[in-house]
Amino acid sequence: MRRCLSFIACLVLATAGLIFATAVTASADNCSSDIDCEQTGGYNGAIAVVGGIAAVAAAAVAAATAAAAATGSGKNGDEEPDLAILQLDVNELDVDARNSATVTMTGWHVGKSGQPQRVPMTIWISAPPGCGLLIEPDQGEGQLVAVVRLDESSPTDAEQVALTAHGVWKGEEATEMITVRLGGDLELRLY
Repeated sequence: MRRCLSFIACLVLATAGLIFATAVTASADNCSSDIDCEQTGGYNGAIAVVGGIAAVAAAAVAAATAAAAATGSGKNGDEEPDLAILQLDVNELDVDARNSATVTMTGWHVGKSGQPQRVPMTIWISAPPGCGLLIEPDQGEGQLVAVVRLDESSPTDAEQVALTAHGVWKGEEATEMITVRLGGDLELRLY
């Protein structure tokens, strides 16, 4: 188990180093502000790629450690990990009458190799009944890009709603929570 975790950590560091070394257009050494940095060519893409890889690797390490602690496996290296990981690009959304929000969910699996691999995981989102939200699409395979918006035919007084994202791969399930903050219908008008 320790070898597996060490290998994952080395893989993440090597990949991050390679991305930073080759991302010349993403260097933002002359930024005058955060907004200026975000407008530098390649900056946001490099941040997204490195952040995504780090998030998946961290989730794999955390899940492997938790699974080993819960089952007692991995102490002598006798059992290989078998983990399903559901990665979200965001876990908090803001929607109102004019603006929807998008969440991307990706299915990963860590098996005998110890390396996270994208898999055609069954993914879906469940919402409380009458929560005042529409989710389209609400299920998919491998990766799901869902748009969350207010349901005008089912208004609610709630200020926020908790959605649950589910993923199942070969009998292993992963769940993640998504908090959706609901904006009011108030408009600021200047006279």
